[in-house]
Amino acid sequence: MRTIDICVVTASNERQADSFRKLLGSRTGSGLYPREIDFLVCPDPDGVRVGSGGGTVNALRYVLDRYKADNEEEFFAAKRILILHAGGESRRLP
Repeated sequence: MRTIDICVVTASNERQADSFRKLLGSRTGSGLYPREIDFLVCPDPDGVRVGSGGGTVNALRYVLDRYKADNEEEFFAAKRILILHAGGESRRLP
């Protein structure tokens, strides 16, 4: 079974994104996470909370920019991308 190609973790700001990058780098380096997956961390733009909908669009744009994809349709058809929204406040949870 084919796994994902790219995992994008969203963050609420650049400070949180830096923490996520360090954690992902450590876990990938120690073999806890697969090296075949490109882990990216995408902060909300300008520190403005954009929510999960805006975060999804921002993350997809970030991936396109990172890979310098000229044809978005072909790029997304060829890649399996997982987006994890990790920068929220999760006030719904007890």
